[in-house]
Amino acid sequence: MAGRLAIDFGTSNTRVAVWDEVLGGPRTLKIPDVSLTTRYDNSDDGIVEVPYVPSLINYDGKHSWIGRQVQDRGLLASRTTFRWMKRYIANRLETPRKVDGRLVKFSEAGSDFLVRVLLYTASAVDLGDEEVAFTVPVEAFEHYQDWLTRVCESAGLTRYRLLDEASSAALGYGLQLKAGDVYMVFDFGGGTLDVSIVRMEKTARGGSRCSVLGKAGAEVGGATIDNWLYRDFLAKNHREPDDVRHLSGLLLLELERAKEALTESEHAEVTAADPETGEVLLARYSRSAFEDLLERNGLFETIHSTIRRALADARERGYDEEHIQAVLLVGGSTLIPSVRRAVRQMFGRRAQFHRPLDAVALGAAAFVHGVDFYDHIQHDYALKYYNREKGEHDYVLIVQA
Repeated sequence: MAGRLAIDFGTSNTRVAVWDEVLGGPRTLKIPDVSLTTRYDNSDDGIVEVPYVPSLINYDGKHSWIGRQVQDRGLLASRTTFRWMKRYIANRLETPRKVDGRLVKFSEAGSDFLVRVLLYTASAVDLGDEEVAFTVPVEAFEHYQDWLTRVCESAGLTRYRLLDEASSAALGYGLQLKAGDVYMVFDFGGGTLDVSIVRMEKTARGGSRCSVLGKAGAEVGGATIDNWLYRDFLAKNHREPDDVRHLSGLLLLELERAKEALTESEHAEVTAADPETGEVLLARYSRSAFEDLLERNGLFETIHSTIRRALADARERGYDEEHIQAVLLVGGSTLIPSVRRAVRQMFGRRAQFHRPLDAVALGAAAFVHGVDFYDHIQHDYALKYYNREKGEHDYVLIVQA
């Protein structure tokens, strides 16, 4: 079966979707050997299962393992396992890591990971020469898009497209949206918080497109929350980062599991045994204590300020908050109850929690099937030069955001 493929490369997890001609719509793929499945309680549909590939790659001698393979082999905490690659690449944090006598950058690891995802996907779905879509963050600069282009070229793709994650999310939810209405996409994933205000429109040929009216982003995500928990855990156990550096990988994994457990349960416990001393580090968290930790680190103020910046951007184009028909929550970090509560306090019943985990991938698959959208330039572009009169560098604006 030929399909139109879309890949949503995430900081924590990657989702692959394909347009299914039989179903007449997009579906998320479970790729043999590398995919896992997550379950969450959706108030509209009950328990929903969504397949995903953990964004992990391990270099083990002559082999490299990705996704579920890394977890099944107990390699999560290995020094040769790369995770959170998207965040490092987007922020140009290219600290290389020594692997089998050579230095590997995060951009190389991310490229190797995506190429292998494509190879495994090709063995599961006959894509033919169909176009492949990759999604990019709202505030991604050209270097990230250039990196994705190089990934496509190294994978031998001749037809590919890069799509805005927020617009893709709107289309993913948008199988039921009304043309002409305005929506906010609140995308809170593993690496970033991205807020976009979009308008759905009809094309001359009767199709749909998504016009982006306002955007804002913040460098905070699930990985950030894991690090807040990490610092708090060390403080509870009266330890400094240097004391447990050899345990940092294991601790972060256990704290991530605790964070995920607190989305469903009122309590979670974190334990880690130090192999050098035999000492067991322990901390117990309640959901209320976890929410206090988020408050102390300014998460909810960041959420509010990012939303306000996106609204201000849309207001310059003539659209106010009252124009927004619905707020669509996407990304794994929206599973945190207090995050959903913070958005609902601002927008009430307009905040929807329907396809938080796979809306981006599903929408991108719908796009390559034929749905269209607009976008606008997110950043100013200027020439930098040395101003002799001022004695400092200055800029000449060429293209306005």
